[in-house]
Amino acid sequence: MISLSDIAYVLGMSNKKLSRWYKHVLSGYEIAKEKKEIYKYDHKPKGATKKIRVPIVNLNHMGRELAIDDKHFRGRYYTIISNNKTGKIILMARSIKASEICSIVNEHIPIELRMDARVITKDGAQAYDWVARQSFPNATKILDKFHVLKWAFDALQYVRIQLRTEHIIEQHKAQEKLNIQFEIDRKIAKKNNTKISKRDYKLKTVIHANGDTTKQVLTRSRLLLFKYEDQWNNYQEQRAQLLFDLYPDFLQMYIAILEFRTWYSSDQIGKDLNIKRLQLQDWIQKLKLFKNDHINALAATMKRHSGQIINYFIEGFTNAPAETVNRNLKRLIGVSYGIRDLDYFYFRLNNINSSTSF
Repeated sequence: MISLSDIAYVLGMSNKKLSRWYKHVLSGYEIAKEKKEIYKYDHKPKGATKKIRVPIVNLNHMGRELAIDDKHFRGRYYTIISNNKTGKIILMARSIKASEICSIVNEHIPIELRMDARVITKDGAQAYDWVARQSFPNATKILDKFHVLKWAFDALQYVRIQLRTEHIIEQHKAQEKLNIQFEIDRKIAKKNNTKISKRDYKLKTVIHANGDTTKQVLTRSRLLLFKYEDQWNNYQEQRAQLLFDLYPDFLQMYIAILEFRTWYSSDQIGKDLNIKRLQLQDWIQKLKLFKNDHINALAATMKRHSGQIINYFIEGFTNAPAETVNRNLKRLIGVSYGIRDLDYFYFRLNNINSSTSF
């Protein structure tokens, strides 16, 4: 994406002068603003006093495979519905409330197009689940694979952080006991006219074979937990051995998460859904055997969303095109050096989205 500053440099012009010229003369923004075209899709809910900004509605990009996601910039959250194959924005609204989004979608997207949608991918937000069900009833709802795997690995990382916190607390309590013992022994030594050294009451830190303390092992194991065993380097292999020797239950949790990652691989697309469903149920039952709140919460989440997780294996749709839209928005903000005039930003975004380059 070429910025105006790049063009100004080539032309030997002032960046600010070219930007003002483009905004007020070349772009057509002033004419669109005067005709109020940039506000024509704004939506006013029943009983509300203010309108909800809807800067983009482009039905030319409508398809049968859709993605819904949120985007945050300038302190505001937006809902973006895009074409899952082309990555083009179909609708963008400054709201993430289910009732408002449903009302906006139903107003701007004809019912025949909504009924024709066959797939919609999304994250685990309850609001978007409601929008998908109410506005696109015929579409197969698919929970985005990236978000599901993130839940799984986040749970594993939460357990690691929990173990680290518990270790730090144990170390602190042990040192407190030594401090109390020192005060007792110091008073006794004072009566006997003898001296004791506080150094003798300092908790000894265990240094493992690789030079790490237990706290460091837990801290530095973050990245290796995202990898399979054969992907570890020598340092990660040593650290993993120490980690799992210290916490055998954590090893079983790690193995369980990697089993899920393998089960969720793209080479399983098209497999028998009933078999995949039974495998997922068995895996959830395995998680419930761990006596850990984070892992048990993960099991409950997976069970609640199991139907939409299984739908991934029908054709392998994900929310990747929606994430591409987010990246393009960041690039536009970057080359614009931030956002000063929101209406102008919406105008430029709409023009770029309508072109073939977005």
